[in-house]
Amino acid sequence: MSPARKSTKKKTTDAPQETTGLSVEELKFHIDSAWERRTMLTPEEIEWATRPSVERVIEGMESGEFRVAEPDGKGGWQVNEWLKKAVLLYFRIRDMQLMEGEPAPFWDKVPLRFTGFGESQFRKLGVRVVPGTVVVDDKWQREYATCRPDPDKWPDLPGWIARRHAHGQRVLLWWKAWDVEGAPPGACVRAADGNPVALDPDTDACRELVEDAVTYMLGPDGLDADGFKVDFIARTPSGVSLRHAGPRWGAALLHELLALVYRTAKRVKPDALIVTHTPNPAFVDVTDMIRLNDMMMLDAPAPEGPVVRLMGYRAAVVGAACPELLVDTDGWCLPDRATWAQWLASQPALGVPALYYATHVDRSGEPLRDSDLAEVARVWAAYRTAHGLPTPRP
Repeated sequence: MSPARKSTKKKTTDAPQETTGLSVEELKFHIDSAWERRTMLTPEEIEWATRPSVERVIEGMESGEFRVAEPDGKGGWQVNEWLKKAVLLYFRIRDMQLMEGEPAPFWDKVPLRFTGFGESQFRKLGVRVVPGTVVVDDKWQREYATCRPDPDKWPDLPGWIARRHAHGQRVLLWWKAWDVEGAPPGACVRAADGNPVALDPDTDACRELVEDAVTYMLGPDGLDADGFKVDFIARTPSGVSLRHAGPRWGAALLHELLALVYRTAKRVKPDALIVTHTPNPAFVDVTDMIRLNDMMMLDAPAPEGPVVRLMGYRAAVVGAACPELLVDTDGWCLPDRATWAQWLASQPALGVPALYYATHVDRSGEPLRDSDLAEVARVWAAYRTAHGLPTPRP
């Protein structure tokens, strides 16, 4: 006879089982026992024993006391299966209910996460609450330096972004660092022959150019996007033959460029999200989130490698160097669908899950099946539940 059934028969009060004083091992025992008998649980067992234990676990996951996956102390990750069972039991023991919401009522087993929340409750919770995010990838611009949409690709990018906002989503734009396409020569680092090779943030012309581009991308009179995913940071100019305006060079010049972008973005839209790939404590003042970057360097002599282990190492580097920053797990490029599935399952333990492919894996040509996309939805829903995030509207 399981402890859950035994406690039901001995119950002599009208109160459900008290779980606040239970140890982790006792909670784990209750959850494992209920899981083994999940198809046989009686309404009385659910109400007296299972529900209090499951709700105690969900509260612990919400507060950060419990984590589905955590470092094992040996460079890897330990998955706490009993917590996954508690989440699944949560759905099993709850009834469907009607909840008021926009643009239509919700009919679900999970209460709306922040119903009745005000400023004091959010401050007490101590987390950022943001909706889902869509990233518009490379070359949406007609010219990299000016950042105006290519009308052939995006005839109404402001309207598209507005529709995403209407569905509770946010939009990040891909921004290519250093690129001189469309920039005047006076805004650039130049080679000995005078040809521009990179933007020079120490020039007035470059500062005006970047400030105008950022203001247009984020401002209400422009695209009204919500932030940037900065790429090609590694193209920081170097060498003794290049001509530049100020005393900064190398990493110092990169910091100045990102500081120019970051300051302008926060002035135009204070809650803008700036994503870079600079896992260095010297750059935490110019970024909000670190991107783990491309998985396979296709121009390398041997681009193949253990993707999950490689990305786990990168995430560990970010955690050691910049523990205060969010992690963008990224998603390009992957060799095949099997590796894609492995990476999907690994992302929530390393950072914020991200989906790069929507139709097929480009290296192998394998299509993503309906079951693959359903697994994306399951993984993301579990991540949102674990972190108390709202779900964008359809």
